[in-house]
Amino acid sequence: MLCLNRKLNQAIQINDDVTVTVLDIKRGSVRLGIVYGEKTRVLRHEIYLKVESENKGAALNLPEVLKNIEKVAGKRPKILRREGEKLEDSHE
Repeated sequence: MLCLNRKLNQAIQINDDVTVTVLDIKRGSVRLGIVYGEKTRVLRHEIYLKVESENKGAALNLPEVLKNIEKVAGKRPKILRREGEKLEDSHE
């Protein structure tokens, strides 16, 4: 982990498209301003962890997810996968 000290209105640069600036410091809380490119995704860490967990859970339950999609859409979606990968519940 990289640890930096910044004062009010000072910034750090991450790659070419992310700038983080200290906007305010009050009673143990720091307000940051983040400028980033449109292709960069920025999330609070706790939200990122929740999304990551839900994505992993969905991937583990793929056959069940496919059955639910089939119920709603009326047909089974075509599955895209890398060459050599096998899927147990495939109808191809």
